[in-house]
Amino acid sequence: MRCYWLFLCWIGLNGCFASVIQAATPLRIITVNEPPANYMVDGVPQGYAVDIVRALQHRINNQTPIEVMPEDRALRTADRQANVLLFSFSRTPERETKYIWLANIMRKSWQLFVLPDVGISLTDFTHVQALDGVAVVQGDIREKYLRAQLRNLVAVVSPQQMLDMLQTRRVQAMVSSQAELDTLWQDHRFTGDKPIAAFEFGHSDVYLLFSLGTDRAIVEQW
Repeated sequence: MRCYWLFLCWIGLNGCFASVIQAATPLRIITVNEPPANYMVDGVPQGYAVDIVRALQHRINNQTPIEVMPEDRALRTADRQANVLLFSFSRTPERETKYIWLANIMRKSWQLFVLPDVGISLTDFTHVQALDGVAVVQGDIREKYLRAQLRNLVAVVSPQQMLDMLQTRRVQAMVSSQAELDTLWQDHRFTGDKPIAAFEFGHSDVYLLFSLGTDRAIVEQW
């Protein structure tokens, strides 16, 4: 009987210690470079979603800096750490139980863009298979979807690299949205022929979300 009570006390103490460690873990706020929702201008995070997060920070008196990193790294960080706020990421059935979904902030279009002189009629993925490379941002939900559709995907680290590769004809198409492309074109002063949308192949709802294990008080505060 004594061993049983000692075991219960040990479990209780470990639970308390775990709660203290969890609460003591500082909050991290992480986003990715995906205009117009969130992107960098002169080293400073900007965008529609960034404005939402900063407004929430102001209301709860939170000064946590916003970190910007590649999508794969952002997701890996949230998968391994508690107390991580991520934005803006698509909500999918596969991700449903992996995160705590806080708020839907926008809908992201899935569109294929080409240069005006591509010379190929593109109406579905059968035609896209014939292209010499389709650029997509690595870790983006659209990359995962297209892996099952296309064999000619070229994964890149940023939307800027994707557009640069299309303009220099290292690929023949890129995956983006009209709003994202328009922001890139304006803010980075690209020249030449602006890509045009060939067709839209889907969309996803984009959220603010927390990593599993995040302190309940943090979630409720936000």
